[in-house]
Amino acid sequence: MEKWELHCHTAEVSKCSQVLAEKMVSIYIKMGYDGIVVTDHFNQGTFENLESASVEEKINFFLNGYYNTIRAAKNRIKVLLGMELCCGSSNDYLIYGINKTFLKLLATNSIDLRKLSIKEVSDLVHQNNMLLIQAHPFRNAMTIIPPELLDGIETFNGNPRHASRNDIAYAWAEKYNLVATSGSDFHNIGDAGRGGIIVPGVIQNQADLIQAILSHPKHIITKDGFSHI
Repeated sequence: MEKWELHCHTAEVSKCSQVLAEKMVSIYIKMGYDGIVVTDHFNQGTFENLESASVEEKINFFLNGYYNTIRAAKNRIKVLLGMELCCGSSNDYLIYGINKTFLKLLATNSIDLRKLSIKEVSDLVHQNNMLLIQAHPFRNAMTIIPPELLDGIETFNGNPRHASRNDIAYAWAEKYNLVATSGSDFHNIGDAGRGGIIVPGVIQNQADLIQAILSHPKHIITKDGFSHI
């Protein structure tokens, strides 16, 4: 049985985060997590100072928080790569099972993230055997999209500074048979431990992570307790 964080940000990459990877790792180790998925923001603003940079330079910048997390972990906690993608609207999407091919596609200068549709994102994600989860879909300014484009939605978002309306998200996932996930949406020191999943097996790699997210049973961490799904 393992406890995993599915939604956290490092200050190295995500401008809204206040915590560097090294400190984040120490917090999650103390809280008894077995693994964390680093989901730094990937959007037009992420690269606003890198407009003339090469694809590799953009990718290396995006991976900086992830690599720092791995270095800080020192095999005391597992670390996998994800992302929180924003494109074409104010919606955010958590993507799991990230690979270098997908990063190169998104980072190429021929793609304007502001014009990339969710249908195009969904196709890219599924062509690369990854998972597409809409983050906090019922916050203000979020837009509901056709469920068939998604694998699931974040039914519990633990960020204390936003009204995520998690109860509506859970009901929506039930109605459309979408995978349910939970994440702390870690940006500040007090955010840790408010979300995540507990799975019966062991997660060692991206394939294991995808299987764990899709599997039943698992427990959704909901700040004060657990929900069995």
